[in-house]
Amino acid sequence: MFWGNVLQASALIFAGSRFTRNALRPAKSLQYSKGWMWLSFGTWIWVIGQVLQAYAEILLQRSGFGTVDDAFWLLGVFCIIGGLSVLVLHFSQKAKFKSAHLYTLAFLGSLIVLLAIANRGLFNGILKVIYISCDLIVIALLFVLIISGKKRRDQKMVFQWSIFLIGAISGSIGDVLWTSQANTITDLLFFSDYLLIGLSAMLASCQSIDSRQYNDTTQIDAFVLNS
Repeated sequence: MFWGNVLQASALIFAGSRFTRNALRPAKSLQYSKGWMWLSFGTWIWVIGQVLQAYAEILLQRSGFGTVDDAFWLLGVFCIIGGLSVLVLHFSQKAKFKSAHLYTLAFLGSLIVLLAIANRGLFNGILKVIYISCDLIVIALLFVLIISGKKRRDQKMVFQWSIFLIGAISGSIGDVLWTSQANTITDLLFFSDYLLIGLSAMLASCQSIDSRQYNDTTQIDAFVLNS
């Protein structure tokens, strides 16, 4: 339990620092920076949740599920969803996204109601439904970002968000297992999730560096030719 929490906290701090760096980088689009800012907020909130989870598992010898710890995990994932939504609006056509967004929310809302009824309205059952629903929304938004990258024929963008998607899927599997019983497998799944989303953010920052260097080189070449 101790090393599992240490690894998860380290991966979260790595991801949070990468998200924060992307949010603070100069960008032509304010919307792009806002997207990374919300992702950063969500990840640092998760760091607090991870500390509380470590306290529950190591000192209290119990799972953090069904405690105040969940408030931080859910608040963090809401920020993550907000950040991804802003980035989707940045890369996609707004008119088309609004219609798809409404249909997606309607479907997920219906799914939440049906699953809540299936769980007979119990607190833990509803909490599990919320976790699953949030994971589905995150995965859906990442698919939209990957499709946007394909439409732009931007292979780097596709690769970057694909890594993020793999991490999100790993985390969603971890959520399903964690809401039942925490174990070593869930620790590894969450560690993979946080590490992969951090790597995805690092690729995004490298991509912006490459493009800026390309622009600088182009300007230098143009200056030499004009001279």
